[in-house]
Amino acid sequence: DMDRFIDNLVQFANGQPLECPPIAKLCEWTRKNPTTPLTLVLAASIACVEAHYLSTLFRRRAGMTFSRWNQLRRLHTARTMLDAGERSVEPILRAVGYHDARSLRRLMQRHRSKVLNSCP
Repeated sequence: DMDRFIDNLVQFANGQPLECPPIAKLCEWTRKNPTTPLTLVLAASIACVEAHYLSTLFRRRAGMTFSRWNQLRRLHTARTMLDAGERSVEPILRAVGYHDARSLRRLMQRHRSKVLNSCP
């Protein structure tokens, strides 16, 4: 589910529990606003920190850039909405910030190949 997905994205790389209030605050906001477009500046404002600092926190604490985390968040939101049959494909894509199905398909294929290539 979305809550567990978001939590997993911001865990330490070694699996320790999340102990980062700015990221925790941002995650809580994204749970309540899953389709709201999110820039680094807006995310920093929500987390009550500077954008550069939030970017550094993501690299150190989540093991990925904010941009990558946001991309995965959008992918997961789209997938969840598609699986639930909430709307047709195009409105869902627009709701999570993609302009067309081709963009999302390329992104999902890229993400899938990275996951498959990282498996032993």
